[in-house]
Amino acid sequence: MVSRPKSTQSFALEQVCSLACNSDGSVFAFGSCNKQVFIWERNGLRQTIARAGIAAIYTVALSPDGQIIATGSESASMLLRSRDEKFKNKCKGDVGAMTSIAFSPDGKYIVAGRALWRSDGTPLLRKQFGASAQFKPDSASILCGPTRYDEGEQGVLLFERSLQGELIRTFEGAGRSTVLAVSSDGMLVAAGTHSGEIHLWDGKGRQLWQRQYSDGYSLTGLTIAPHGHCIASGGWGREEIQLWDRDGSTLRALPGYRPRPHGNGLLFLPNGRLLALSEQGVRLWNIDSGDSLELLCGSGNQWLVVDAQGRFDGSRAVITEPPALPGITLKARAPGLLEAFMD
Repeated sequence: MVSRPKSTQSFALEQVCSLACNSDGSVFAFGSCNKQVFIWERNGLRQTIARAGIAAIYTVALSPDGQIIATGSESASMLLRSRDEKFKNKCKGDVGAMTSIAFSPDGKYIVAGRALWRSDGTPLLRKQFGASAQFKPDSASILCGPTRYDEGEQGVLLFERSLQGELIRTFEGAGRSTVLAVSSDGMLVAAGTHSGEIHLWDGKGRQLWQRQYSDGYSLTGLTIAPHGHCIASGGWGREEIQLWDRDGSTLRALPGYRPRPHGNGLLFLPNGRLLALSEQGVRLWNIDSGDSLELLCGSGNQWLVVDAQGRFDGSRAVITEPPALPGITLKARAPGLLEAFMD
């Protein structure tokens, strides 16, 4: 547990540049631009991991049970450790910078840096997968962008490969993929490109639709809602999240998205709430109502949660005394606001 701040006169913000949660949404991890990872659980427990990278934490991932954390930064290495600090491992990948890490849903494997690893960091296959990759829900195959020897293949955005690296199928489309997402049932696969396009396929590789998020600007965030009814996208050129129906029609735009140069800046939680990078911290959205909370991260893993009416959250997950923040006038404390919003 982190002690309360001694003063309420200042609140030094830590810019968040990556985010993750475990499979049931009980543990959250936020990578900062200051080489740290802040972890908090819905029961109020918090933990800070210092020196989690050599620079800003481009990507962070949690094992399904929330007990193992993996981080990627400016180097080609993934830092892997258990939260109880019983083991640590530095795993060198085959990329210039580690910008994508994913645990398999069964918790046995990690795909990162164009390579496949056991969850303890034992290498299994090298240079067999793209730099951006995700497991399918059965943990038996991996969706990824092109590997180096695939890059000359035209008209293919994604590849599905077995855990042995064998090609299963291709997902056709023009451009170069920058982010990808797969639905929890594996029936939908999405990819965003460097030119601002979104492609959606079914799980067998049949393209369902293609849409333009922005004109010529790279996609930096892409995620599919738990039951596949909604796709959220974000990127450069627009300071908002665009929500799409699974048939390709637009649902609504959510303002306040702030992309970072690397990693995926959007994440649907198991309860259907949407977590997104904002100007300084993260914003938690109810996509049905359009309501949101701003989660600001302070040094020492202190969290300030403010709703649209400027009400401060005094629940266990955040600090319990409102600090002074430039441009924010805090109103009456609203205990339990965050927990109520997330349930």
